[in-house]
Amino acid sequence: MHCPAVSICNNSRVPGAATETRAVAAVVVTYNRTALLDQCLVAIENQTHRPDLIIVVDNASDDGTAEYLAERVWGIDRRVITLPRNYGGAMGFAVGMAAALAADADSVWLMDDDAIPTASALEYLLEDTKVATRGGRRPAFACSMVVWSDGTVARMNVPRANAVWNQAAARIGRAVVDVDSASFVSALIPADHIRAVGLPHIGYFKWYDDTEYTLRLRRAYGPGICSMNSVVKHLSANNEGALPWQATDYNAADHARALRNRVNASLTLSDVRGFLSVSRDALMTATAPSQPLRRKGRLLKGYLSGFTYRPPVLPAETTRD
Repeated sequence: MHCPAVSICNNSRVPGAATETRAVAAVVVTYNRTALLDQCLVAIENQTHRPDLIIVVDNASDDGTAEYLAERVWGIDRRVITLPRNYGGAMGFAVGMAAALAADADSVWLMDDDAIPTASALEYLLEDTKVATRGGRRPAFACSMVVWSDGTVARMNVPRANAVWNQAAARIGRAVVDVDSASFVSALIPADHIRAVGLPHIGYFKWYDDTEYTLRLRRAYGPGICSMNSVVKHLSANNEGALPWQATDYNAADHARALRNRVNASLTLSDVRGFLSVSRDALMTATAPSQPLRRKGRLLKGYLSGFTYRPPVLPAETTRD
């Protein structure tokens, strides 16, 4: 994959904003969802502990996002990075994280444009990270409890353990839970961890880039944490997981790519559990009576390609001025 030249615009600072090291830089990746992006940015600016910098990475939206961002009245120092075309969420997060490192952020708070953090979401992530720090060693990452628009657990954003751990942990009163992986719907990552393990795999485009990356962090730094009191609402179109045997012609390419990414990640990270999971899903896809043969072939080709796939790497200095 060709690494794009990026445009960094709206790079001026809010009057009175600090110019020294930023404690927290929020990174939001967006594509053609201006209304949701506005809700997300307002929620970030209304945090009880506000980030020091907001970095918005726009994947070449054509719905007026650029004009909205240019005309918006900002309450926090900001940086807008516009990519020349839609390179997917994986590239967007990699570019945004590199920009946060270039801005000397101490921690990077990641989210999609349809993530709406409650007012204390960042404050709890920071507090629980501090509590979980032992001997100066911070958790690999911290993530929020993600709920869907109706308040139920967001199925596509459940950190690795099991599908009901959120409710179980809440019932027994645990405020912080150790996790092995998480989504990028509100993930707080120490900048030094990013420098050590690198950026997300840009070739993943979308789906599983966040899981692979947080598993990579887990391998290097031990488990991450989920702050049960840090709540983020995910305004996705539906509350379903990514199940390849339910793929349609509309999203078959995404599911095939996800199968490839999952195989690649499990082999690269020696993740036996992940490999067994993706192989089970491939088998269920192959035997699904509702899937036509042509679509099954496309999906299974994605699974098999993961055994030889080598994702490209985006240099961390890509976004430096």
